[in-house]
Amino acid sequence: MCNRFSILAIFLILLSIQIKSQEIDEEFKQKILLYLSSDKGSVVWAGVDYTIQFKLYEAIQVLENIIWKQEVPIQLSILWAMAYLNAPNTQQLAIAFIDSVDFYNSSRFFGSENKLSAKAHVNQALFYINDYSQADYVMQQLRVKPYDVESIWLLPNLIRNVPQYENEAKSILINAANNSEDYRIRFNAVHQLEEVYGAEMIPIYINFFKNVEESGKEFSSSRIISFEFLCKYNYDGLENLIKEQIYNEPAAVYKRYFIDTLFNRYGNPENLNYIVNFYNWETDSLAKRFVSHALENFTPKEFPMNITLPEMIDSLKIITNKTFAFQWIDSTTKNLLNYNLDNAKTKILNSDSIFCANYIKQYQDLVNFEFQDTLNTTPEFVTLEGWQFLYYYAQYILDRLPEPQANPNLLVNLKNSFGVQIPAGNVTYYESATSGWKDAVNNGDGTFTVITTKSTVSIRMFYEFANQTVHNVPAQNNTYTFTTVNTAVQLKNSSGNLMPAPSGDQGTVQYYADAWRTFGTTTNGVAYKELLPINYSFRMTYEYIPNDKQQDISTNSTVTFTTVLCTLKVTNANNQPLAGASTKYYSTAWRDIGLTNAEGIITKELLPKNLSFRATYGNVSLDKQQDISVNILVEIQLNVP
Repeated sequence: MCNRFSILAIFLILLSIQIKSQEIDEEFKQKILLYLSSDKGSVVWAGVDYTIQFKLYEAIQVLENIIWKQEVPIQLSILWAMAYLNAPNTQQLAIAFIDSVDFYNSSRFFGSENKLSAKAHVNQALFYINDYSQADYVMQQLRVKPYDVESIWLLPNLIRNVPQYENEAKSILINAANNSEDYRIRFNAVHQLEEVYGAEMIPIYINFFKNVEESGKEFSSSRIISFEFLCKYNYDGLENLIKEQIYNEPAAVYKRYFIDTLFNRYGNPENLNYIVNFYNWETDSLAKRFVSHALENFTPKEFPMNITLPEMIDSLKIITNKTFAFQWIDSTTKNLLNYNLDNAKTKILNSDSIFCANYIKQYQDLVNFEFQDTLNTTPEFVTLEGWQFLYYYAQYILDRLPEPQANPNLLVNLKNSFGVQIPAGNVTYYESATSGWKDAVNNGDGTFTVITTKSTVSIRMFYEFANQTVHNVPAQNNTYTFTTVNTAVQLKNSSGNLMPAPSGDQGTVQYYADAWRTFGTTTNGVAYKELLPINYSFRMTYEYIPNDKQQDISTNSTVTFTTVLCTLKVTNANNQPLAGASTKYYSTAWRDIGLTNAEGIITKELLPKNLSFRATYGNVSLDKQQDISVNILVEIQLNVP
């Protein structure tokens, strides 16, 4: 007895991967032919599968010889293989099969297969060779079993080639799509309806998109394929449908998919603001992470190719005003941006594309500067949402204009380790001993210009109280970029693990630039800061103990401080362990360590330094000074019993 095999599964595989004839050796070919001659149904099935996979035309005669010895599912598979191989007797054998089925006893059928369903399913082979003479059996089967998946799969072909059945077949598909309890049947029915009727079935797709669940599962293939059909046919209500659905969608990953579609198709400020508000409303952590990623990576669509440059500038002005309405830019920035756009439009209307490009570049540079002004050196601002629209739309206009004129002098700027321009504190330059160091011109956008007749100069960049000097920089028609490094200061324990976790302690970090400056506090053992790549002194303070270290971050931007596991051992007058002794160390004040255990020992992670330690038991105490960078075991003997 063989297992019941899904004819539909075979059909789907063949259609999806479009198997091409493959070369096989003679030995394997003979093995396949032996499989077909086996008296075991499962082995015959394997032979039929290989016959299809390798397009083994030599097997056609064997298939004809064995077909009448097999159970019904294998017979159907053989007939499909013959149709796929264009065997000349396929039609004759399929009709003979239909005529013979009525005389089969029940042992030749499996599962829900019966005489009528067999006659319906053999049409898979007949339809493949364009024979629709037996199509009525498909309809008879569906009238009895309206959700028969193999028969449903045949309906698009039947509708296209047997017009008298179209209305009934269409109704069967719609009923299966709407009412079947099996999500796979609903999914197939939707596919068949789309294949034949396309946009006409939009109400069905909407119903699936909004309401269909797969047996209570969050991930509904019927819903997602229906959404794709709505996109494919440009459903005019798609924008509002997406915005409604993201609040109701149970699957976080689909929310991201819907939001990406909303941005790609309708990426205007209103929709970005809508998703920002949705992000603030969302409580599911996974969905929130997906939405955050979509917001961070949003890029507006480019202008249509048929829009003119003046129209593009007008559109950007409208968008600029919208970003102000959403509080993504301040009023001063809005006015400055619109001033540049007005001038740019005037220039382009006078056919002056070079100066138009200069004004658009100034617009873009201002947007970039205010967005990157994390230190708030000016009261103006541009949020991420504002930057995403204004920067990219300015770039889309620049892409259609000539390159803006280059600065004829030396332009100096500063970028962080991520390549983002940041405002410099100051820039000076050196021409000769006579003139000494002079200030460069502050351009007001975070850059500086060196105006000189010299061919080369030395320039000095000031940032975060430190400065870096470079020499022999070409001073004509040149741009020089200083780059900071993302300096990481680590605090590790004696085991080499980042601190703290799980203690929750923090180390306080400073660096020296004319004075001790704030670097930050460690989070999970690390603090970060962008600094110019020079030699600094760093200070880590942990548990009130400071430790200094000098390092050139141009060669290694990770500065590591490591604690030692200091062990205090307290004994009594008899040199026996003293439990319950109070221990402290001195760093600007006496700091508690704790009480010794039964072995008279207590340990604590401390930065390696020369410290004073104190042990107290009752009214007796004793201090001891020791450099724990040399010896981590501090032994104190108290004169107590």
